[in-house]
Amino acid sequence: FTKLTLDIIGLSAFGYDFQSLTNQNERVMAAYKMMNQPPSILFAVGRVYLPFFDRWPLRAIQRRNDAKRMLFQTVDDVISAKLKSPRRRTGAATDLVDLMLDNQSTEHKISAEEARTHVMTFLTAGHETTSSTLCWVFSMLATHPEMETKARSECHDVAAANNGRIEWKSLGELKYVTAFIQETLRLYPTIAALATRETATDDYLPMASGKSYFVPKVYIYTTSILLWKDEF
Repeated sequence: FTKLTLDIIGLSAFGYDFQSLTNQNERVMAAYKMMNQPPSILFAVGRVYLPFFDRWPLRAIQRRNDAKRMLFQTVDDVISAKLKSPRRRTGAATDLVDLMLDNQSTEHKISAEEARTHVMTFLTAGHETTSSTLCWVFSMLATHPEMETKARSECHDVAAANNGRIEWKSLGELKYVTAFIQETLRLYPTIAALATRETATDDYLPMASGKSYFVPKVYIYTTSILLWKDEF
């Protein structure tokens, strides 16, 4: 799923195919992997406390800088080609960068450099989180075959009603699949620190045993099997 989501986000964000599934773009892929490696403690501390640490003549720093330059150059080349493309004049936006560059009629015009920054943010923030979510979704499907059957049936029904395809406009019809993904995210949030809920008032949640569970006016969340059994 890591390679799949990278290819999809590359195409949808700025129309670039990383070809990670087929391993046909090794240099760019190597640069992307280098940029996504968690930094060592020394590197993290150095960037915060040592001036111009990114310019120190250390091999590890130079490798990261080279990877950053390659990725930035790749995105810049794609944006430059889009700015020169006659398709921009027809208004035929096909990805995120097209939409950003075409939105020049308002007072909030965006430069090519800003577009590059948005693309890199979109890649780094959406890639690993999406692939991790897909892993959990398919894990839940594999361990709950009755739900997998229902999800597959819904996909087949929606596709059959839309000439055998599931397109953007028909995604809203996948009610059960959407609920399944949302429930998976509730149980296994990709970024748990952001998946918080705060109750407005004290409340009680009904349990399968007929008893109620008191939820005070604070936010607390846990999926510990010691507290929550598989009741469903």
